[in-house]
Amino acid sequence: MTTRVNINPEILVWSRRVAGLVPVNAARKIGTTPERLDAWENGDALPTVIQLRKIGKVYHKPAAFFYLETPPPLPPEIPDFRRLPDAFIEKSPELLSQIQIARSKKETAIQLYEQLGHTPPDVDLSIQKTEGTTIIANKLRDYLSVSLETQMGWSDKYEGLRGWIEALEAKGVMVFQFSGVSTTEVRGFALSERPVPVIAINGSDSPLGRIFTVLHEFAHIAANEGGLCDLHNNHEGYNYIEPFFNQIAGEILVPSFSLQAQEQVRVNNTEEWEDRDLSLLAKRFTVGREVILRRLLSLGLTTERFYRMKRGQYLDQYKRMKKAKGFLAPHRKALRDSGKAFTHLLFNAYYNNVLSARDFSKHLGNVKQKHIRTIGHELGIGY
Repeated sequence: MTTRVNINPEILVWSRRVAGLVPVNAARKIGTTPERLDAWENGDALPTVIQLRKIGKVYHKPAAFFYLETPPPLPPEIPDFRRLPDAFIEKSPELLSQIQIARSKKETAIQLYEQLGHTPPDVDLSIQKTEGTTIIANKLRDYLSVSLETQMGWSDKYEGLRGWIEALEAKGVMVFQFSGVSTTEVRGFALSERPVPVIAINGSDSPLGRIFTVLHEFAHIAANEGGLCDLHNNHEGYNYIEPFFNQIAGEILVPSFSLQAQEQVRVNNTEEWEDRDLSLLAKRFTVGREVILRRLLSLGLTTERFYRMKRGQYLDQYKRMKKAKGFLAPHRKALRDSGKAFTHLLFNAYYNNVLSARDFSKHLGNVKQKHIRTIGHELGIGY
């Protein structure tokens, strides 16, 4: 006999809407028909235990959640800095799903700290916009304890990305990565509320792009203004807030005094720049060439016309490039997406009998036990 579950239809509707799914798409993801989903949501039929598990997986909710008597308050709307405040952009279901996953991990982290009897790390940092971008950037770099010598010693963009993320996690900021969302929709977002502020960056972006995004989002956290970001400066309807945080990220990565001291900058007597010099500077600071160009423009060392011309060339080159389709091993993807800080916390909770093996796997994206063991080895932790 098939066992059916007497869940609350209101909770079912609430969960679908929070996940940003219309009925036809939700039904497809669950593996049922829109008519059957409609019957569940109206209370005219009941799903089976197996169907409830599929629903929970699609809506990112545990099975027990659907037995609540009344729907909880809707989660706060994440500010959207991608356009002007009065311009609405519909968020894709994929993006809404990633925001929900990040919130869930944040809530899990707070609960685990409490159950372990630990106080979450205090991100004791705040900035005022009136301080100016240079002062703010210096403050943020000092807070992260990443010197220019360290930055310029990184061997490549991958080490640079790891270096900045590890510096952020050491200060109590959790950094997650996600996929399945186009970079044209969003490059990253931040959940700035304390405790446990979160940065989520689009894993589909290039490593250099992610470096810039993670520092841009860190500036949002320091200003206590989390939100959705795409980081482009020059499109119509763009929110005026974003260029300010772009300037901060650029100044952190390429400090004005250091850029002006570089030989390529000192000997250049024109407002136009050779690709060779731009590439050398980009490699030295572990940033993209456009970041260098933007910094030169902000210092009055090139023109808007030259910047736009080169930016157009770089965009054309990027579009023509074939994206690598390399395979990312399951344990590496799980560790990348959840971050070392969150994963360490899960291991700690598991070894202190606060977290079951099943929940451990679920919080890491339902990875298999053998992959958790491999993750532990990579972190220097037994399992």
